[in-house]
Amino acid sequence: MKHILNFYFSGGPLLTFREQEEVTEEHIKGNIHFRFSDMRACTGYRTEETYLPCPNNCINCRQCPSCSYRDVSRVYTVGDFSQHPKMYEKLKQETYCIYLAAFGADIIKAGLTRKERLPDRWLEQGADMAVSILEFDGPDKAYPAERLLHDHFDFRNAVQTRTKIKKLAEDAPKDAKNNLEEAISQIKSSGFFSNASLGAHIADLSPRYPKWDNPSEEFELAEGEMEGCKGQLLFFRDADGRQKFVNMRSKISSFII
Repeated sequence: MKHILNFYFSGGPLLTFREQEEVTEEHIKGNIHFRFSDMRACTGYRTEETYLPCPNNCINCRQCPSCSYRDVSRVYTVGDFSQHPKMYEKLKQETYCIYLAAFGADIIKAGLTRKERLPDRWLEQGADMAVSILEFDGPDKAYPAERLLHDHFDFRNAVQTRTKIKKLAEDAPKDAKNNLEEAISQIKSSGFFSNASLGAHIADLSPRYPKWDNPSEEFELAEGEMEGCKGQLLFFRDADGRQKFVNMRSKISSFII
């Protein structure tokens, strides 16, 4: 069985899994056949180089508290270098970007990532439109600036997958663009940042996703011709030509049998 560790966009839908103690990454394309088990086990934790198994062999969870604390994702999500101090010097040399991402017609998230990851970061979240608004040298000033935006504006810091599924049917681009432009205008008016530093090039990401055809959600079996993904929603057509999708985020820590 393949233990699912992660699913995200990186040049296409990418599945990370552990099988017989070996960790493998594979791009998903062509004909697929995934049958998912109900069994779950802790995914373990990531270092800068690889995935390590859960030392406690925890079951019935996605990631146990011990592995979550050790996971390198904390470096990128909250700027916590306590478990990975060597990464701090390396990431001080990186350019960080604060961005706004639109989901559907009315949801805007403010997020932070390294500049080199911007397009993939937007696509792996399934944003309909996005714009990079601020750049920083290293993480030290970037994370406080992101918190400032969340404290003073009505931006999300996360959007649940279930919410993204509800937004699939919305014809979002026009309203999403208008809302992003209004958000940028509000940030400029606040005086928190230099207006000269605020970017305003809005990227329309909708052409990068499969065309929506009122798909049904599959829970146990994904079988057919893969069409692509929108965030962590994997789209495919079954043998009868019906479009379906599977929420791969909900499958992380489960097994492919």
